Amino acid sequence: MNAPDRQGGVAPVPVHAGIGLHAESEREILLGSTAAAWLEAHSENYFGPGGGLCAICACWPSAIR
Repeated sequence: MNAPDRQGGVAPVPVHAGIGLHAESEREILLGSTAAAWLEAHSENYFGPGGGLCAICACWPSAIR
């Protein structure tokens, strides 16, 4: 996963940085194609069926709020 840099380009996410978990990025994260060190998720976004929050939290250090 990449993040915008200050010059408008794209820079890799620093290894020690965490990222916010969103439905759009679940597949990428489950496939292991992110360089984030940990994930943050808002639990209310995963109350309905079909969310991959449990699978992701089993594989990644996570902060759930």
